[in-house]
Amino acid sequence: MTGPIAVSHNDLNDRRKQRRNQRNNKLWLFLWRLTFLSSLTLGLSGFIALPYWMIQNSSEIEIQGNQKLAKDLIRSWLEIPYPQQIWRLSIPKLSKHLQEIPALESATFNRQILQPKLTVEVKEREPVALAPTPQGEGFLDATGIWINRNFYQKSDTTAQKLSLTVLGYEEKYRSEWSKMYPEITNSALKIQSVDWRNPSNLILKTELGLVYFGPYNRDFVQKLLVLNKMKILPSSVPSSQISYIDLTDPQKPSLQVIPQSIPKK
Repeated sequence: MTGPIAVSHNDLNDRRKQRRNQRNNKLWLFLWRLTFLSSLTLGLSGFIALPYWMIQNSSEIEIQGNQKLAKDLIRSWLEIPYPQQIWRLSIPKLSKHLQEIPALESATFNRQILQPKLTVEVKEREPVALAPTPQGEGFLDATGIWINRNFYQKSDTTAQKLSLTVLGYEEKYRSEWSKMYPEITNSALKIQSVDWRNPSNLILKTELGLVYFGPYNRDFVQKLLVLNKMKILPSSVPSSQISYIDLTDPQKPSLQVIPQSIPKK
């Protein structure tokens, strides 16, 4: 009777030892993995923090696509503190900064990890008209964005190339300008300026002289068509004798001539 009982106790002890060994092995394996992962994390953190992964100064930011804007000016708009880890650059934040610059239409970023470098591809807004305002000299693009002239380099010749001037422009006219600009661009008559200082009477300076259009509304295109038909007007009335053309009512256009003085005998 004693033999089988002794064997049972031995088996039980063996099983307990096996369980203890399994638990110890799992504990050591867990500790080894934890140590390995911690070392790996610290190693990677230290590796990433090395100067090799740092942008040391603005010269490591490459600007592409600019024509009128200075590269150093665009770099300054990014507001990056140097030195800066390439990993920590917030592209959405940088994009937001550039989107707030009137002279820029868009910007695309490319972050290069090996030999750290940030490339910024910009698209500038295209000025289509001179637009002096109380805020200073500036330009308008086709969508009505006002761009201060100070954004451009002193050597830029944009102002000399533009043949259209807009006076009295304000931000509230932006939607109207975006419609008006292609309309006056397609006009058969050359339009030199748009005077918006009196919004109830938009005045256009054309090759025929001054033209009163009244407020800008849906009749503007019709008024332009009527004006285009008057292109032959100088053949019957010299431009020097025309004070202005009144198109406030396109159905009843009128011509105001300059009174001629009667020569004394």
